[in-house]
Order: sequence, then structure tokens, then C-alpha cells
Amino acid sequence: MNSITLPMILSGPIVRRAEPTQITIWIATSKSCRIHAKIYRITSDKDSNSFDYQVIQAQCETNMIMMGKQLFIHLIQLSPHQDTFPTNTLLGYNIHFKRGSELQDLKSLGLLSKNGPDSLTYGSLDYPTLFLNNSSEHANVLYGSCRKPHGDDEDTLCTADLLLEKEYHNLLVRPSTLFLMGDQIYADDVADPLIPVITKLSDELIGAREPLELIDERLKQEPFQTALNQINGRQYIMENFCHFTSSHASNHLMTFGEYAAMYLLAWSPQL
Repeated sequence: MNSITLPMILSGPIVRRAEPTQITIWIATSKSCRIHAKIYRITSDKDSNSFDYQVIQAQCETNMIMMGKQLFIHLIQLSPHQDTFPTNTLLGYNIHFKRGSELQDLKSLGLLSKNGPDSLTYGSLDYPTLFLNNSSEHANVLYGSCRKPHGDDEDTLCTADLLLEKEYHNLLVRPSTLFLMGDQIYADDVADPLIPVITKLSDELIGAREPLELIDERLKQEPFQTALNQINGRQYIMENFCHFTSSHASNHLMTFGEYAAMYLLAWSPQL
């Protein structure tokens, strides 16, 4: 498999937590960059069916962690200059990236184009949105668990996307929160065709393979050394070396790079 040219944004942006005193946005990139975000209060003009955007003055602090040669995780924290962000109103955001003299944002990266396949916006909105629900009487919540790319049923996250597209401006119906239980991926039950992709992507993200034989020297020996890198080769290793109990562990993820690749593949169409 040839070398992969990774996109700037590997996954995200994802609003990880939103409350009146702080909004946190998560994003993964393939390059180191300085990031800041702006947040807007959105009001609608019912007569013209358009939206107005007012910048909310907020402090932005971004923490970046280099997880691999081409894997950088950013947590963007926005705190209002005034006491709290407005509640029960539509809020939008944009993210700006700086690398040297190069400046980009979600629009220049093609994520705000209304007709683009990777657009993060709904309807005629200019930005991706959220809202803070402070109602004590009702809340609309989405619930989910682990994503399984080779699952037999329909993708419920796509169903949630369609719901948001339909009700993005109706805050009485639009869900305000997504709760996800579990690990959000299947680390044991991994589809055969994904294994070479995950292996290659892991190498590109991290920059080197993790020497698992330093943890268990038996992995230097045959047939385990070959089985470790084969499709459907890990069941015996996982049961007898790792003492895992899964009966579907023939492709079980083991290295950090493999886990990182799987999460990115599950959470973003970019890869």
C-alpha cells in the first residue's frame, strides 16, 4: 500500500461538552497548528428567512497534544467574557487554523459549503451549531453506544444527523445532548478488510510501529510473529497471552496506533 496523504482535519470538530460557563470542542489534525475558535449568537429573521450572526466575546484557550508524527489532538475551550453563554438560543462556531503564515478556517477547508458533501451546516446556516438547554421541564437527548462499521443494521448516527437537519432551528424538538456509553468502537470485532487499512494508517499517524515483543518476548517467535500481523491471526494471542475473554478477537486491536486509527475511521469520513 502506497504512502497516504492525510487530510489536515482527521476527525472533528466535535462539541465534547457544552454548558453556560464553558464550551469545549475537540478536533484531531495531521499537522501541528495554532487553533482558536469564535462563537456566535444566531437570530433569525422570519420575514426574510435569513439569519444574523453576532460574535459573543469569549476567551479561547487551546491545548494541543502530539500523539504521533501525524496525529495532534486539540481541545478548544471557550469561556464567556460575561457571566454565561446565552441559553435556549442557537449558537454557531467557526474554527481558525494557523501554520506559519498560512491561515485557514472551516470555510476554506470546505466544511461550510451548503452543497458540499462534507458540510457541517444545516439549511441556510453559515456555521455548525449547538444550543444550551436550561429547561427544567424537558430535554431531548440522543443516546448511543459503540460504532460498528460492519454492523448489519442502519447507522443510527446518520439517523441523528437527519433529525438535526430537519429540526436544527426548532429548539423545542432538536436534541441538545448526545450521550455515548461504552468505548464507542469495537476493539475486538474488527472487520477483515479494515485490518490492512488500520495497519497502514497506524504507521502513518504514529510514525513507527510499537514493539509489542518488548512486552512479551514470545511475540518474536513463530508462529506468533507472523500471526500478529495477519488477518484473523490474533485470537490465540489475545486468549493465551493477554487473557482476554472475547471470542471475536481474531483481529483485536493491540497498539495505540491501531486504536487511534480505528477511532478516526469510526468518527470521520475524511479517512
